[in-house]
Amino acid sequence: MEITISVFIVLTLAIQSLAALGDPFPVGYSMGNLGTILWKRGAPGQQPWIPSAYIDKNSKWGLSAGVVSFYGKTGNYRDRSIYRVIGGVWYCTPLMNFKLSFTQLDVFGIYYEQSVFVSASGSVFSLFDVSIEASAYRTGLKDNSEQVRTIGEIGSSFWFPLNLVSLSVSVDHYVIKKSGITGADPPLTIRAGIHTKLNRFGAQGVLIEIVPEFEKSIRLIIGEEYRIVRWLGIHGAVGNNPLMIGIGLVFDWKRSGVNAGLVNHPVLGWSRGFSLYYRK
Repeated sequence: MEITISVFIVLTLAIQSLAALGDPFPVGYSMGNLGTILWKRGAPGQQPWIPSAYIDKNSKWGLSAGVVSFYGKTGNYRDRSIYRVIGGVWYCTPLMNFKLSFTQLDVFGIYYEQSVFVSASGSVFSLFDVSIEASAYRTGLKDNSEQVRTIGEIGSSFWFPLNLVSLSVSVDHYVIKKSGITGADPPLTIRAGIHTKLNRFGAQGVLIEIVPEFEKSIRLIIGEEYRIVRWLGIHGAVGNNPLMIGIGLVFDWKRSGVNAGLVNHPVLGWSRGFSLYYRK
């Protein structure tokens, strides 16, 4: 009976709430601000697991790693955990930029998910940057190798730099290799954002996310980052559908940095994340 309940909870959470096929929030630097804070010259755009259209060529290469513990340990599962480990690299050439990252999700030691993300970008007449992304997923239950599923998807992103702000547009989760399970494939997602650079008031960002197949298809997220000093900042964000609140602490030096974030889900509670990076 306990095994049956465990599997039910695992599948419900993994497929509907938190699998990378539809992560409820971004990881790494973007966790505490829910992806709203983004500028090309800093750590936000250099995360290996977001589109390479958002990266600046001032740094030639870099690497990053992080971990997220989802929703704490509650009820009869205090001795088990839901966590994701992520790592990746990025590299810039005179003509193109590249990103590569890997993730591993473990749910109660029963359900797992592995994924690889690749992105390549270039500039179009110095007017805007465009990137193409591809992701592949492998999911299943650890005690049943016959139930392994694979999913493949593609997407594209655009970055429009303006004088005071920059605009981002992305289309994610266009599935080209389906899992064969109803409701398990990631939903097509369209995002558009307005992002400021670091300024005397910090940095600000607004995201609109549209998932056409959801009943409540539009989500609005507003974020703010404040730098206490140049290398130390705090940030936060709030989003609806569902209501989520994120907060984070950032240490951002010239070639390296660390950050920690917390995100609250109205039903599932707090998730905690930590990441670090190095750039050359």
